[in-house]
Amino acid sequence: MTEKSKFLLATGAVCVLALTACGGGGGGGGEESAAPVEAPADYTLENTESTLASATVGGEQVSDVTPASEALSEGGSEAESAQAMLGAMMALVETDPEECKDPLFTIVSAGVMDGQGMSENLDQMVGGSAGQDIVVSARVMDSREAADQAVQDMTSSLDGCGDITLSAMGEEGQMTSSTSSPEIEGAGQVLLVEGSASDAGSTASPSGESTFSAASMSVGNLVVMVSPGDSMSVVDGGSDTTASPASEDELESSLKDLAGAFVDGPVEPTSSASPSAS
Repeated sequence: MTEKSKFLLATGAVCVLALTACGGGGGGGGEESAAPVEAPADYTLENTESTLASATVGGEQVSDVTPASEALSEGGSEAESAQAMLGAMMALVETDPEECKDPLFTIVSAGVMDGQGMSENLDQMVGGSAGQDIVVSARVMDSREAADQAVQDMTSSLDGCGDITLSAMGEEGQMTSSTSSPEIEGAGQVLLVEGSASDAGSTASPSGESTFSAASMSVGNLVVMVSPGDSMSVVDGGSDTTASPASEDELESSLKDLAGAFVDGPVEPTSSASPSAS
């Protein structure tokens, strides 16, 4: 299995482990932001990949950028087995309210997963990482309106998810979270999620309480997602990390960096771009 496919599957696996250990829900919402500038609305998978690869987040170059479907296909039978295992794990996970499961896993995994397992939209996505702590993805939509609607739908879906009970394999965790929609220049719809959870049996922290954060926005005809990897590690019940999830200001800063890159783009692909994207 290649490093890229391992990275992609690990993102999904950590999300499952994190949320079933002591994850987070979503709640609240915000009004549509007024964008003073706009990104192009004709991004393709090819120039989305090259533009994301040219971006920096918090001073860190976005690296290991590749189409998500390619990352899985390069993994061969090992990746297929891991993907099937993730699907089986997700079948054991339940949320109350039930409708919170899909948007919850989608935003925390930066779109790699949904409520059933690995997302069916991987062939429309590219992903990468900034440093060791931030997972970034960009999904190509048919239009600017479709990208806006996708983020708006996720916000609406999380509106009734301020308090969630998540259960798996006989274990339960209680979760709360809130959402906000700050103005990001160049973006249409914006969604930030911050959550916390309490689980007396968790090893993530001495108090059994942990937190996470994630974000999504529409930029041109793209849906861009940011999920701090350290945040997912914090809520992983078996993690020894002492890192903290990104704050709202840090998430906003990451979104501003990415929005700026896509407003200034597209960056034309070079010979180093992924073969499947060309």
